[in-house]
Amino acid sequence: MSWNFSITRRLVGLAVLAIAFVNGAVVRADVPFKITMNYDVTGTGQYEQYRTDFVETMSTIERLLVSWRGPRAIEAQYTGFTIDVTFDGIDDVGGVLAFAGPRDVLRWGGPGYGKHGTRGAVVRSGASTYDTDDMAWMAANGLLRSVIMHETFHALGFPGVWNDFGYRSPLGPGYNGPNGLAMYRQQSGNRFAPYVPLETMGGGGTAGGHWSSADPYFFNPQTGVGEIMIGFASENAWLSPVTLAQFRDLGYLVPDLGGGRVDDFWPRGPGLPKPPADDDDDDDSTTGDPGLPGVPPGPGSSGSGGWVDWGKGRGRLGGGSGYNIGGGPAGFSGVPEPTSALVLVMAAGFHFARSRRRR
Repeated sequence: MSWNFSITRRLVGLAVLAIAFVNGAVVRADVPFKITMNYDVTGTGQYEQYRTDFVETMSTIERLLVSWRGPRAIEAQYTGFTIDVTFDGIDDVGGVLAFAGPRDVLRWGGPGYGKHGTRGAVVRSGASTYDTDDMAWMAANGLLRSVIMHETFHALGFPGVWNDFGYRSPLGPGYNGPNGLAMYRQQSGNRFAPYVPLETMGGGGTAGGHWSSADPYFFNPQTGVGEIMIGFASENAWLSPVTLAQFRDLGYLVPDLGGGRVDDFWPRGPGLPKPPADDDDDDDSTTGDPGLPGVPPGPGSSGSGGWVDWGKGRGRLGGGSGYNIGGGPAGFSGVPEPTSALVLVMAAGFHFARSRRRR
């Protein structure tokens, strides 16, 4: 027996390698994820004292998302994410805490939706506004950084670019991005869930734009603790692996899907934690009843819509404390990154080109 190369096999193998190279070198890109923050305190100089909270939260988000990958043609137009932070009197004390959303969005792809990045979007810039009447209250009660993260996630495209990827489920009010849905199925125990459920109550600023507070995975009614991307804020809010996996669906190379209690991602300020005030504050929409102080709404109730502090949570819901360096919850493989598929294709090409023949 001797080793030989079939000319046909060699050509086919080299063709496979060429396709793999084009796919990796031309189609996909990998851009470090950086946030540039324009912190505007014009006319509201007293809010300069909160700059550190914003800077450290943005830095935390950079560490979570790390980099972004998309079509090579988009790479030249994407150099990171810029967010404008402004302060304004939105609706007096209580009610709306802040609101945010994408501003400049790069989109690609033709008609219809497809897999592997044939259609999608990435946000280059976003804007956020925080209520001047609620800043001191949020800071004093340990909610400010959670609200900043919540709003910045909105500005990054949660849920502003879901439609560009086709991640809105046609089966009901839910999200069906592959990584997010796979993670939800694993974490919630609902192995056959057709989608990640979205909020259906609370008005236009809340419904359809947050995870469902009626789902016990995202909100624990016994402790009052909720995930950071439900429509209602809580003390000891937590960042779920599902939210992180959702960003992987949007093209961010999130190396760690462990999630955890939001406050464990950075040191808490002096004098925290403090008991939360009995108040119901929200963001994202000025529609709906802002609620009455001391009478926070329950899950599924109508009335105030958005980012509401329930003021009762003391426990922690799922996810564990902090986050795992190992890349995510045990047993979760997720959807392979494009580079993983590329390695498989290249390996197949080498194997095929070097197949042996008996003589």
